[in-house]
Amino acid sequence: MRYLIIGDSSTNFSPDECKKYNAKMAPLTILLDEKEYIDDEKIDLNGFIEHLNSSKNIAKTSCPSSQAYMDLFQGDYESIFIITLSAQLSGSYNAAIVASNMYKEEHPNLKIHVFNSKAAATSEYLIAKKIHELAESGLNFEEIVQQGEEYVDSLQLLFLLDDLSNLEKNGRLTALQATVAKMLNLKMILKQDEQGKIAFGSKARGTKKAILKLVESMGDYKKICENTKIAIFHCSAYEKAMLIKENIEKIYGEITDIDIVQMFGLNSTYAQIGGIIITF
Repeated sequence: MRYLIIGDSSTNFSPDECKKYNAKMAPLTILLDEKEYIDDEKIDLNGFIEHLNSSKNIAKTSCPSSQAYMDLFQGDYESIFIITLSAQLSGSYNAAIVASNMYKEEHPNLKIHVFNSKAAATSEYLIAKKIHELAESGLNFEEIVQQGEEYVDSLQLLFLLDDLSNLEKNGRLTALQATVAKMLNLKMILKQDEQGKIAFGSKARGTKKAILKLVESMGDYKKICENTKIAIFHCSAYEKAMLIKENIEKIYGEITDIDIVQMFGLNSTYAQIGGIIITF
């Protein structure tokens, strides 16, 4: 089957991964202090994060347009699989649906399915890899869609935030709450809820306790075993990501497939420096 996988840029695929997994990325746009950043491989990530930390304003994001998605459809494909941010968090899913419907009017033999990740970042990353695995195994379009949707529903996403300034700017925490949390060295653990929204999970005092609580809580959602696929995104926090990996294997045993990836622009916008996003 001649197929293409498309993810919005929260999927966080590098150019090498795009080549490996037959994928293309549809970048979101980030606007901060009237400066526009395109969330692709050309973004000056260090400069963007520095700007993000120094600004008192909220970074605004815009999803790929339907036309941007349709531009990526060009090629000799039989099937296209699109993975987007949660429809509850972004307009990316709706834009992809509109693009799919419009494009199929002129290309009725092309099969397109849009997966609502019901999450973001690491979940999209694992879904894209799963779709590639299913497609390479020889399944037909309908089987890939069915098993892909089942996989989407099996995933759980958690955040571990070091910097609460973005939550404060967005009104999720008051200035007083953020100040107290900083004084007490509180780290926030957020989770993906059943509707695909981000909700508060728990908190812990200090990084090591927060990491332990995060890892221990994984077992509350599902059985973690050797074959569990796990993705960990970090925002300039590789050592913290490795510590999480070590704790996972200490508690649950050796895991054969754990990806540790530096976030691009969009995911860094929400996680901030030191932030972690994990899906399993």
